[in-house]
Amino acid sequence: MSNLFNFKIVIPADANQTIHITNYISTTHGNFLMVLNRSKIPVLSAGGAKPFFGKDYVFEYGKSDWLKKGTDAVIITYGHMAFRALEAAEILKDKHGLKIGVLNVSSVPKLDDKKLLNAVNETKNIVVYEDHNINTGLGIMIGSFIAENKLNCNFKKMGVSKYGLSADTEFQYRYQGLDVENLVENTVKMVNP
Repeated sequence: MSNLFNFKIVIPADANQTIHITNYISTTHGNFLMVLNRSKIPVLSAGGAKPFFGKDYVFEYGKSDWLKKGTDAVIITYGHMAFRALEAAEILKDKHGLKIGVLNVSSVPKLDDKKLLNAVNETKNIVVYEDHNINTGLGIMIGSFIAENKLNCNFKKMGVSKYGLSADTEFQYRYQGLDVENLVENTVKMVNP
């Protein structure tokens, strides 16, 4: 859909963000595509029992959300990959002592230049983690942004690289190399080559 002009694509990270995006779309003029997930995913937490996308959250198309700040690397993601990225960030902190940021990019292809610049300049290590075609998805958009702005950083795309099989969700992610363990491994290799 990003090949069509004048379309706004939104990919919510959980049920709560879906509600905020639905409210935004219903009151905003234009063509929208909201990509939803069939699998059950957790509501993202801002710490404790408080949801990240709670009643005070305001969705704005083109604005990304820092789910977690970090100084060693940033995982850029969206949709139902966000909770996996947060899980990987916790493993990286607990097992490897790394502070990993997670940036949720729910508006595609409109990117949040300010937050992307911040992510690159503060960490110099960027991993794009998505369940979209690795050749046409968010990784390509972020890579283009890095190149066009002459930014200096380590960069890794993780996405779908082959047709899936008829199997459950977790198997599909392992089959594509998109499971949390692979994300942790790729991030460690980038930060500590």
